Amino acid sequence: MKINILLGAYRHYQRLTTVQIAKELGLSKATYNRIERGHMPSAEALIKILFWLFAPPPREEVIGQR
Repeated sequence: MKINILLGAYRHYQRLTTVQIAKELGLSKATYNRIERGHMPSAEALIKILFWLFAPPPREEVIGQR
């Protein structure tokens, strides 16, 4: 699956704006928008995106959901 499709689907599912996701990822809005439009992210941006999408939530968040 292409990363831009995965990001777009996740963003819409979570009802987040591109600004919100860019901020969480530590990327500029322009960089995030380019990636979601299909441009290849830098290695650094790709690592940030993959950790953000697939890393488990911090332990405090898991405990707080009980």
